[in-house]
Amino acid sequence: AGNLHVPHPMEINTARPEDVAELLSEIYKTEWQPAFEYFIYKKKVREREAAEELLKLLQECYDFCEKLSEEHLRDLTETLFVPTSNQHLLKKIHVPNKADITSQHITSDLNRLRTSANTHIFPVVEQLFFLTEKHHLKAYIKADNLHPFIRLCVKCAWISSVQDRPLSITFKLKPGSNFYPDVMISRNAPAPEVDYLVWPIVFKYDNGPLLLKGIVHCSQLK
Repeated sequence: AGNLHVPHPMEINTARPEDVAELLSEIYKTEWQPAFEYFIYKKKVREREAAEELLKLLQECYDFCEKLSEEHLRDLTETLFVPTSNQHLLKKIHVPNKADITSQHITSDLNRLRTSANTHIFPVVEQLFFLTEKHHLKAYIKADNLHPFIRLCVKCAWISSVQDRPLSITFKLKPGSNFYPDVMISRNAPAPEVDYLVWPIVFKYDNGPLLLKGIVHCSQLK
């Protein structure tokens, strides 16, 4: 898709939590509406179902990248401390347990290394995502209005997954929750209660500073 917004490589390779929030905001501004209209006009679903499906797609991207990132980090750690893959030799030596060799310092260094290589890592991550999820996404992959949205969600999710400290992202709100303008923006007319979440609320970490207000659809339920 010619209109796919791709951040400059230096942004990807030096990404911080604030950059993740900025990219999430950019996805909502540039790609959410075309993807939303795909569900409304092509799939003939209601607005709430369309919004919830897009939020679900974003969360699935995050779940996939978090698992892949954990596996990648584990493999890097093992390779770092065991400088041979020769199984014949490995059987004759003592290899420390993972718990003995893994530290926050090492994890931080490896995360910085991975972030600096994001330009090269992400194309592989993207291919793995679409290959792994191809059956689930079969109906969406060829949709011109939806494919750019999914690609950017995967990009954002991977950048987030290699941060030192996990971002705290709210993907669900209970219907009838109070509307808090300090952390929410209403997509429709503001009201005391939230009907459903449209786009996530992002904090730098658990109980940390707010990075991105969530987009909600309000409803006067009382």
